[in-house]
Amino acid sequence: MKTIWQRITSNNVRLAVTTLSVALLSQAASPVLAAEAGSITLAEAGKALLPIVIGPNATEETKASAAILAAGLRNITGAQFEISTKQEPSGITIGTALDWPGQVPPMPAGQADNLGRDDYVLKTKAGGLWLVGRAARGERNAVWDFFYRVGFRQFFPGKDWEIWPSISSLRVAFDTYQTPDFKTRRLALGGGRNGEATEAAFEKWQERNRMISGFFVPRGHTWGSIPKAKKAFVEQHPDVFAARTDGKPRAKLDPTAPGALEIAAEYFVETMEKELKKNPDADGVSVEATDGGGWREDSPLGSPSNQMVTVANYVAKIFQTKFPGKKVGMLAYSYHSAPPTIDLEPNVSVAVSIYAIRGGFTPAELLEGWKQRKADVGIAHPTFNIWTYYRDKPGAGNAADIDALVKDITRYHELGARIWSGSTTPAWAPYGLGHFLISRLLWDTKESANLEAILRDFYTRSFGSVAPEMREYYEACLLASGKPLLSEDLIGRMYRKLDAALQKADSPEVKARIMDLVIHARGMELYLAYQNTASAEHQRAYENLAHFAWRTADRDMLSSYAIINHAPNWDKTLAKWTPPTGELAGVNDAELRDLMAKGIAANKLISFTPIPYSSDLVPLPAPGDSKTPVAANEAALTVTGSNSFYTFAEKSAKGFDFTLTGSVLWPNRGPIKLRLFAKENPEDVPVATLDVPANKEPQPVHLDSPFVGMHRLEVLDSAAGTTVSWPDGQRVVYAASPEQSLRMKSSQIYDAWFFVPRGTKLVGGFSQQPKGRIETADGKVVFDFKAKVETETPREFGGDDTGGATASLDGRYFAVPVPAGADGQSWKFVEARGPKLLMTVPGFLARSAAELLVPKEALPAPK
Repeated sequence: MKTIWQRITSNNVRLAVTTLSVALLSQAASPVLAAEAGSITLAEAGKALLPIVIGPNATEETKASAAILAAGLRNITGAQFEISTKQEPSGITIGTALDWPGQVPPMPAGQADNLGRDDYVLKTKAGGLWLVGRAARGERNAVWDFFYRVGFRQFFPGKDWEIWPSISSLRVAFDTYQTPDFKTRRLALGGGRNGEATEAAFEKWQERNRMISGFFVPRGHTWGSIPKAKKAFVEQHPDVFAARTDGKPRAKLDPTAPGALEIAAEYFVETMEKELKKNPDADGVSVEATDGGGWREDSPLGSPSNQMVTVANYVAKIFQTKFPGKKVGMLAYSYHSAPPTIDLEPNVSVAVSIYAIRGGFTPAELLEGWKQRKADVGIAHPTFNIWTYYRDKPGAGNAADIDALVKDITRYHELGARIWSGSTTPAWAPYGLGHFLISRLLWDTKESANLEAILRDFYTRSFGSVAPEMREYYEACLLASGKPLLSEDLIGRMYRKLDAALQKADSPEVKARIMDLVIHARGMELYLAYQNTASAEHQRAYENLAHFAWRTADRDMLSSYAIINHAPNWDKTLAKWTPPTGELAGVNDAELRDLMAKGIAANKLISFTPIPYSSDLVPLPAPGDSKTPVAANEAALTVTGSNSFYTFAEKSAKGFDFTLTGSVLWPNRGPIKLRLFAKENPEDVPVATLDVPANKEPQPVHLDSPFVGMHRLEVLDSAAGTTVSWPDGQRVVYAASPEQSLRMKSSQIYDAWFFVPRGTKLVGGFSQQPKGRIETADGKVVFDFKAKVETETPREFGGDDTGGATASLDGRYFAVPVPAGADGQSWKFVEARGPKLLMTVPGFLARSAAELLVPKEALPAPK
């Protein structure tokens, strides 16, 4: 057998060896670009050798697929491929299983046909190439998978990211049957209308990456429509909707009320009939309840989950006879997150909404719980990217966290999920790579084993000779693994790295992609300016951002639509901005280069180098062992979501004591879940677990461990807000570094101690908010965050887009020289607010010096 290099050189395939290796490694039956058994030659020296053949009964969809195939082959080889209609297959045969029977394997026994619409075969045999789908969607998937296997990529939506290989002589060998791991792979553009061009580009990206599913069951909120559609009945039967305390009807159906299930079923049957008239292939309808509360608390059915399932089951049974094969869709959501105590009908499809979970469950626990009740399960990921939450910030959100993305999708599939749906907004510069990766993983979760190859393929094909530099850019400045902190330093590094790559780039296509990333860097510079201005200047700073987002909206590197149209939703002080009339949108490369040059000059880099420390924690010896009582600002911390506290068991310790008060921010989200881990035990095996009631009342808890030494307490509260305290003198710290920090209530004012190792010259770090001060062990104030910002000299922030200049202050990074004799001691944040992240000293905070734990390597060596 020939080597990869021999296969490349013998067939004039102009692909890098590493790029071809990616294709070979990442596909179950990858292309062999050489004269091997079963291979065929499609084009030689820019001339087509085979026609594209469709059947005599080919549909319009098949004819369109054939045209796409011919156009794509012309892009790749330069050859003109004829499309002909024949009774018998020959050449490049394309169509569906109806056109060419016997080519696609039958559906597995017991599996509905509509779950196989995405499936296809791609194979070479008898001197021909076959691209045959079980249905029209599978046929189109086959076309784009063929292009992918010979080197085509559409990494992000938009022309800049459409990459066609140039292969004048093309020889291939395939033999693969493809069916997706997730039968529903749905990613909708959220946030309202994003513009026809944006939506068309996104639709094209989805098709080219097999993200348009052949199977889909809706699960949007529907109960609110029943009173409107069945007004007369509801007015005559007010008990159908659970009564509120004021006697007015709620939009929550009471399944036990006479006639309630019947009227609901009547409504959903009518809905299904309407859907089938519009689309005979419709797979079902949503029976999901309205958003929010309002469930009947004294229902004889029990929990909201039982009430929701009772409705879904009733409708599902009717569908089984009236609409065989059709499903009813619902969510495991909010008040009805928890698994029910009753089984579900086989045609009920449940998706766990991972951002609306109550009861202290994890998504994995809910998938397992609902599956045990015989549900057809999946994941609803409602905010894969949304401006309101993530603001296009580097490292923010799900799409930027590649490690978590790969882990989660793989785990969800292992737990039985076959549905994945969510919404997103276009901001391809910071989040496009994550979107591309989900397209690979949702189709084939085994691609997780090829992550490095996929990433290498992305950087090599997108950036050519500057792939190493751009990989460094992504990993340091955009992806969550690099822990980027939006700041003057980060903007400065982004501009500098992009400028260096531009100067070295050797093709117009690569330069265009880098310029797309410059747009994002400039957008973040303007957003940082908005954040750092005084409230009185917010409107102008916002309008600078909105104006730039409008001018660059055609590139979709920022969430332009959301920035322009949703400002009052994310800052109530802002008035909506209206694009100017008579002005043409668009930003040319010369202007972007000028903005980048100004940005490099304006954005200073931090003056210190971060020092990494381990989390191998030990008690800090005297003089930090006094029993001074903690102050009011130190006594308790309010946290949300998932957080960790580190503690230490001496040989004489008798366990750990804490007091927790749950649901202090949001009610009714279920118990606080505690898990205690010991350093001397396997890291994923807790030594103690406990569910703590979240009823706004202080709950004392005691956790025992058979181990001495360091422990980690994990506190999970479904983002309801939990106040945590512990006895004075108990050794407890929490992380405060770019790698890990506490998710503290944003308005929390706190005091906290940290350790400055002997020999430290500079205490450097990052402050999210300009609040608080730093004191040395003797109480001397060495840094005041608020004073720093108020006295900072205003500077030019790269100009704005309307001819003026925006003054901005960036007091986020701090660098405090260590006075003589003040090292080797505990320092203190006083009246701090917002995260204070330490970068040159150990990033662990305690309520008092007596409670400090520090990395073992930070202690002075014994004399």
